[in-house]
Amino acid sequence: MNRLFIADPSLKDIRGHHYMMTREATRSAHQMGFETIWLCSAAFSSTLDFENARIAPVFSASMYDAYIKQKQVAEKPSLLARLAHKLTGRPVPVALPPSNFYEDLKSALAQWEIGPQDRVLLHSADGESLSGVARLIHETPADALPVFHVATPYDPVGIMPKRQSAEGFAASLGELKASGKLYRKLFLYAENAYLAEHLSTLWDAQVRPLPIAASPPPPGAADAARSTLTDKLGIPKDSLIIISLGSARLEKGFHKIPDIVEELFPRASQFPGAKEKIKFVLHASPQIVGRDPKITEAIDALAARAEEVILLLDPLSDEDYQMLLHASDIVLLPYGEHEYRVRGSAVVTEALAAGKTLVAAANTYPGKAADAHGGLTASAPTDYADAILDIYKNRERYREQALRESESFIAENRMETYWRRCLDAEREAELSAT
Repeated sequence: MNRLFIADPSLKDIRGHHYMMTREATRSAHQMGFETIWLCSAAFSSTLDFENARIAPVFSASMYDAYIKQKQVAEKPSLLARLAHKLTGRPVPVALPPSNFYEDLKSALAQWEIGPQDRVLLHSADGESLSGVARLIHETPADALPVFHVATPYDPVGIMPKRQSAEGFAASLGELKASGKLYRKLFLYAENAYLAEHLSTLWDAQVRPLPIAASPPPPGAADAARSTLTDKLGIPKDSLIIISLGSARLEKGFHKIPDIVEELFPRASQFPGAKEKIKFVLHASPQIVGRDPKITEAIDALAARAEEVILLLDPLSDEDYQMLLHASDIVLLPYGEHEYRVRGSAVVTEALAAGKTLVAAANTYPGKAADAHGGLTASAPTDYADAILDIYKNRERYREQALRESESFIAENRMETYWRRCLDAEREAELSAT
C-alpha cells in the first residue's frame, strides 16, 4: 500500500485546527488507497484509533514552543543582555530560539525508511518547515527522496511564523529549480487562490491552491446544537447568535469587538425585541503565549456587558467547539487587514461548510469569502453594527442563502478532492516533462 506521512510538529492532541487539518487529509488519502502515518509532536498526548492512522511522535518542538521560549527570554533577559541595554540604551534583542525541525524530519525519514515510493504532506508549513524541507531536498540525492507536498496558510509579507524574510524562501527554491527537483520532489500549495497567486509571484514558482477540505455537517446538527447551547446559556432559543472562534488574538481583531458592541445596541433599540435577542457568544481563550494587554482590556470591557455578551474564556473541547459553531447564525471575523490580506483561515472553511453567514473585515481573505458566499464586509465598528442589524431584519433570507452557499462550497472543496489535487499535481508535472 502507498504511504502518506502527514508532518505537523504542532499536532499535540485531537482538538483544534492542526488536528482538524490532519484528520481531513487522512480521510482524503484513505479514499485514494493510502496508508497514513502522522509525524507529530513528541508530546502527542492522545491514544488514537482513527481509521487506522498510525502515530509517530517525532518532533521535539512546535512553532508555538518557540514563541513561549521567546517570551520567556524577553521577560527575563540574561545578565549580559541587561548590561548591554544599560550601557547602550538600545532594546534587548530577542531572537527565536533554535528548533530542530530539519534534524527531526531527517531522523524520521531514516527511522521509517521513507523513500521515493512515499509521500510527505505538510498542511500548515511555517517559515522554518519550508526552509527545512528545502534544505533536506537540496542535500539528498533525488532517487532517495520521497515526494513532498507542502502547503501553507501564511503570507510571509504579513505573518508567517518563524520566517527570516518575506523573500528568503525564494533563494532556496531557485536552487531546487536549478537542480531539477522542484516540481519533481517538491510541490507547493496555498490554502486559497489569492494566497497562491501572491506566493507564486513572491517566490517565482508555481504555488497551487489547496483549499481546506470541507465536510457537510451531521444531519440536524444546527437544531440540536442551538437547543443545547441556548439551554446551557439561558438565552432565548430564537436569539440571533453571533460568535467568534479560537483564541482571542490581536491579528484576529478581538480588541475591536467592544466598539462593535458599543455601536450595535443603541441602533438595535429601534427594532422591538432586538436588544434582548441579539447575543454575542465569544470564544476568548488565551493564546499559548498568554494574553496581550489590549486583549485583556477588551475582555474586561465585554465582561461588563453580561446581558449582551457571553465570554467563553477557557479552551473548548472539539465537541463544544462544534456545538458553538453549529448553534450560531453569524461568524464574526474582524481580522487585521495587513495580517489577513491573503492569509488562509480554517474558521472561514468551517463556517461556510456549516451554513453560517460571515461578517468579516473588508480587504481580507475572510472578507473576500464573505463577499463570494452571501455574507457582509465591514471596516468601521458602525459598519459591523449595520451589517449585523441587516441580518437581524432579514434573518430568514440570510439563513437560506447561507445554506445554499454551504452546499456549493462543500461540493467544490469536498474532502475527497483534497489529496487528489496533490496527486494531480504530480501527474501534470510528469506529463509536462515528457
